[in-house]
Amino acid sequence: SLKTALVAEKICKVDNSGAKYIGNPYLTAITATAAAVDGAYALTTVVTTDDTLTVGDQATAAVHLYEFEETLARADLFGSLVKELGDQVALTMDKFVLNTLANGAGQTYTTAAGGFTTPTNLPKIIGDCTGKVAGYATDFSKGLFLVVENTDLTGFTQAGMSSGFNFADATLENGFAGIYGGVEVYVVRTGTFVTATIGTLSATNSSKRLFGVKDIHTYAAPKGVQYDEKKVTLKTGREIAVWAEYGAKVWEQKKNLLVVITIA
Repeated sequence: SLKTALVAEKICKVDNSGAKYIGNPYLTAITATAAAVDGAYALTTVVTTDDTLTVGDQATAAVHLYEFEETLARADLFGSLVKELGDQVALTMDKFVLNTLANGAGQTYTTAAGGFTTPTNLPKIIGDCTGKVAGYATDFSKGLFLVVENTDLTGFTQAGMSSGFNFADATLENGFAGIYGGVEVYVVRTGTFVTATIGTLSATNSSKRLFGVKDIHTYAAPKGVQYDEKKVTLKTGREIAVWAEYGAKVWEQKKNLLVVITIA
């Protein structure tokens, strides 16, 4: 079993229990009524709604490694191939999860012109997005995250170097450390947030980024990344296959703890 630590596992509640369906039923919102003391109350009907994550996607990568290729290679070609295939499967899963969260985010935000690449925009973006998810009883304490693409990082580095004293000195010496305004900033490669089809997901996230509260929404990979090797008829060597089944879910009652950010 191969595991790659990517962004999705750092911001989601990860479920590797082996369950294909993960339930999270919820009740209709109940609101208390304020009134003068009279000993009376009103009844409302409670409705339960099923909210379910279904593991319905699969990422695969496979190659045929000839015997002479492995024999004549100076390095461990088999091990290198398995790792590379596993990394590509994990990357596909990560992209699916991030775009699923962005698709299902309950709140939206549009940056000022220049987005994250303009250093002076950052305090307002971070402050405004933090305010959108603040005020709930316990979830906020789990920590906040922001996922940006690598081309956005220049704004964070410049903003850090021009900020007051300790933060500026640390950034000048070590570069951007990954935290801004108490928010953990994760950087993915350009092209992660897309408007495209990713397995069963129709993503609509070109020029968008993701902000939210950590460990709320679920990412399921029942058996993680797996691999198999087998002989191929009439050919030397072996076939190597790496795969994983996975799913992700934005829970309806907690979707307002995610903000999809549009870059202006």
